[in-house]
Amino acid sequence: MYKIILLLQFLALSFSGISQNQILNTSSKKAIQNYNQAIYEYNKFNYEDALRKLDAAIEKDSNFTESFLLKAQIYEAIKNYENEILSYRKAFKIDSACYPYGYYYLAVAQLNSGLYKDAKNN
Repeated sequence: MYKIILLLQFLALSFSGISQNQILNTSSKKAIQNYNQAIYEYNKFNYEDALRKLDAAIEKDSNFTESFLLKAQIYEAIKNYENEILSYRKAFKIDSACYPYGYYYLAVAQLNSGLYKDAKNN
């Protein structure tokens, strides 16, 4: 059990440790700027501001996968599983291989929402 908890913490930290130097799935400088501001707000636990910045980033580039993934993570933190599921689905619709661990988190959100058959498929 202890090893499972450590593994889950490692996965959570690896996703939350998003670096501003990573290669992002957009060429829009404005979208990247909004995304980086969202990360800053997220790290300060200002989830509403982070979501607004991510919406602005998505407005600039509707295929900006990382923005949807970060939105999903924020919705998970505030236990808004319905929007978490929608955010993961949007990200995977754009690029199904963008974040393989995301399928696990999608399944957990589906379990939390009572969508057991959907969760089993992920």
